[in-house]
Amino acid sequence: MLKEFRSPFIFYCDLSNHKEIKETYYPHIKDIFEESKDTKVETWNCEVLTTFNFNVQFFYDDLFQNSVIWQPLDRMLEEVNLCQYPLNSWIHGIWANYYDKGAFQEVHDHVGVNRTHFSGIYIMDQTGENKTSFINNNFGILDQQLHTKDIDDIKEGSVILFPSNLLHYVNPVDDPRCTISFNIMCEF
Repeated sequence: MLKEFRSPFIFYCDLSNHKEIKETYYPHIKDIFEESKDTKVETWNCEVLTTFNFNVQFFYDDLFQNSVIWQPLDRMLEEVNLCQYPLNSWIHGIWANYYDKGAFQEVHDHVGVNRTHFSGIYIMDQTGENKTSFINNNFGILDQQLHTKDIDDIKEGSVILFPSNLLHYVNPVDDPRCTISFNIMCEF
């Protein structure tokens, strides 16, 4: 007899107002990266500029949060078959990442010390194929990898949501790329 567990997942959708979000916020994000030369995190083994250690105030605008986080999360919760559904959710970290040609992000998860439940990536600016990959690590027995470059409809304007413990990384990019990453904690 076989009893299967629910497997990790990625959920993705496009923002209907991506053009508005990009036009409103991307110039400010570019300004942050141009004005601040110290946007790397020492403990990360990667070549990415990030606002991880900054408090970027406009990430807390209602337009930004509703479009990039809450509407996609609601869509995910409608489609994904979870064991339990959150009674309440809140943002526990949001930051921008900028990748120049050749930049990458090492394999990591977003569980950390805060035990977040879901994480997300909003692809704000990108030309060419998406370079994010996910790993379902089963210690070599049933390992699975998913390369989003193989999924044509994950592109600029897409939001990807996934359990925070799912390993992921960004392969070296061919062209500059800007993403917004975020973590969501839930009360069940």
